[in-house]
Amino acid sequence: MAENRDLIDILRMVESGDLSPQEADRIIAERTRTAAPDPGPGLMPPPAPPPAPWGQGPAAPLPPMPAPPAAPSPPRGERGGRFRSRPPRPPRPPRPPRLPRPLRPGRPRLDIEELIGAASMGVDRDLIRRYRETGLPDLDIGEIIGAHSTGVTPELVREYRELGLGDDLGEIIGAHTTSVTPDLIRRYRELGLSDDLGEIIGAHTTGITPELVGEYRDLGLGDDLGEIIGAQSTGVTPALIRAYRDLGLDDIDLGEIIGAHSARITPETIREFRDAGLDETDLGTIIGARAAGVTPDEFRRWRDLGLDDLELDEVMHARAVGASPEYARSLQESGLSDLTMDDIVALRTQGINAEYVASMHEALDDELDADTLIRLRQAGVSPDEAHGLVGGDEEEER
Repeated sequence: MAENRDLIDILRMVESGDLSPQEADRIIAERTRTAAPDPGPGLMPPPAPPPAPWGQGPAAPLPPMPAPPAAPSPPRGERGGRFRSRPPRPPRPPRPPRLPRPLRPGRPRLDIEELIGAASMGVDRDLIRRYRETGLPDLDIGEIIGAHSTGVTPELVREYRELGLGDDLGEIIGAHTTSVTPDLIRRYRELGLSDDLGEIIGAHTTGITPELVGEYRDLGLGDDLGEIIGAQSTGVTPALIRAYRDLGLDDIDLGEIIGAHSARITPETIREFRDAGLDETDLGTIIGARAAGVTPDEFRRWRDLGLDDLELDEVMHARAVGASPEYARSLQESGLSDLTMDDIVALRTQGINAEYVASMHEALDDELDADTLIRLRQAGVSPDEAHGLVGGDEEEER
């Protein structure tokens, strides 16, 4: 009977919701296994009647109908179940869109192509940081890749900057690729020359070294590095300057020597003019004469005419009007003597040649000087007219 009361209690707990049907089935099955119930004498089922022959006797009773399925228990967590339900959570507010991290000034974010280029050249985050710590402003990834690919390290950049140079990474790359090292710059500084990195690069690319600058300085030249670059690029070497100095041109400056060398004048040319009788030492005049086509041989031929104190600019003037040494010699042979360079130029300007001089001498039967011949020419007197006038006077006298 106790077992029946326990079963009733279990059923009541299921009805009140304090116990779920599944839990009740588990408890009943456990109790059935642990203790077999004693039905007692009044609860024994009656013996079954013997089976009747086939087709005779009453029909066998139908098997009992199965009980209808119990109503499903409410889910756990709902009201009336074993546990009390929690109040529903309010819906979460939507997350705001994720904004990009703010960039630091001068540090642009890389795009995909720049990232690929940097990675392929071995430029990582740490190397970028070291370049930016050198103090160069607004470095982009292209400049960093260019510096790294040419061997310009952050330490080398810092060394250039300690010399007060290299505010531009491209300028540092140019210096490094042309072998202008910080040590070379220090050597130029010791000579008191330019602090301009571009000018030092120009000097180095034209073959100028600090030692060569020292040679120019020993000659008293080359206070300006740009002037030395101009001299070296035109072939004016310290040895050439010494050759000019050996001619006695001590006051010549570097610009005059560069001009002479550009006009194809060498120390040997000046020596040839002097051997031809030139007393001048003005290099500028020699440059002008050479540009006008006057050669040492032509100057010598003018001196052979006996012209005293002949100057180089007079020869240049005579050449400009078409007068040559051969023209002057023909005038002398026609009867004109004591000619000066001014006379020769004036006669050539008036178109007077040796034939005109000889004809006038024959017509007038008198020695004529250059000035008289020029006045006759300007008056339009020809040799025939002069001969007729003279001849007419003689006939009248007769």
